[in-house]
Amino acid sequence: MADTLAPGPPQDGEDRVRFTASDVRAMLDAGILDDERRYEVIDGEILEMMVHNPPHMRVKRWLLDQLYRQLDRSYWIDSEPSFYVEPDGDFTVPDIIVYPRQVEAHLLRGPDALLVIEVADKSLKKDRGRKAHLYARHGVRDYWVVNAQTLVTHRYADPLKGRYASETEHGPTETLAPLLLGGVKLRMGDVEG
Repeated sequence: MADTLAPGPPQDGEDRVRFTASDVRAMLDAGILDDERRYEVIDGEILEMMVHNPPHMRVKRWLLDQLYRQLDRSYWIDSEPSFYVEPDGDFTVPDIIVYPRQVEAHLLRGPDALLVIEVADKSLKKDRGRKAHLYARHGVRDYWVVNAQTLVTHRYADPLKGRYASETEHGPTETLAPLLLGGVKLRMGDVEG
């Protein structure tokens, strides 16, 4: 099954239909979309999320464990929340998001997020492409894409005019420290089997 449910590219003189979070909720309520599947809206397109495989789950579990151990109770650490980068527009379901405890999850916007992590396998191209552009446009200041197979981390920082000014790649033996979470240190090569 294709992972996009939006119309194809616009033809001459046609406008693209742009979906919102409310549209997805209405389609789920009406049974148009399968409520046993998970969706995101990126640039107005409804994208079905891929099923997680064992390497993905292993990396995500390890990251969550490390973040819970290293952060105090002044932060929320959510796994696969609906992240509404716009009040009623695009939204994603990142693998991990860390944000200040005083921010309500449904009011969380890009600049409020202290760290957004996607663990990628088959979604690597989308996570490094469309999602990175979306997050940059909405001011996410520290975005990581961890390759579940190689444990290489692609880090995006310093959103400026809708693009990331900094994009770096880190091997599994490098120790990474989130920009906005003092004292946290993560080395992907330490992921347990």
